[in-house]
Amino acid sequence: MAIRTIFPVAQNAVPEQGSKGVVVNFDFTTINVVSGDLTQEQSVNGISYIQAMWIDNRANAQAFAITFLGLLYTIQVRAGRQGIYPVFVAQGDVKFTAVSNGAVIVPTIMFNCLMQPWFQDV
Repeated sequence: MAIRTIFPVAQNAVPEQGSKGVVVNFDFTTINVVSGDLTQEQSVNGISYIQAMWIDNRANAQAFAITFLGLLYTIQVRAGRQGIYPVFVAQGDVKFTAVSNGAVIVPTIMFNCLMQPWFQDV
C-alpha cells in the first residue's frame, strides 16, 4: 500500500506577522463562481496562512461555499447566516474557489490566527 500525500498545515501556528486579517469580498452579482488567492498579500509577507474566516452570508438568499485548494477543505454557509469558521489549508500559497447563486457580494475576513468559532442566524 502506498503512503498517502501528507501536507504541512498551519493549524495552531503562531503567525510571524502577529494576528492579521485580510478582507476578501466575493462578488456574485454577475457570476456564480469566484476563484482567488492571497498571492499578493503573501508576497509582501503581510499574511502567511489562514486559520479562521468570518463569512457574512446574511444578505444572501442562497448558500455560500468556499473550498481551499490543497486539502480541498470546504466551508458551507447557509443563506441568511454569518459566523467565524475554522480553516484548514496546506502551508504555502492560499488559493480558494467560492460558489453561490445569490447575486450578491458576500463579505469575508480571512485571519492568520485562531478565532473562536461563532455562528448567528438572522
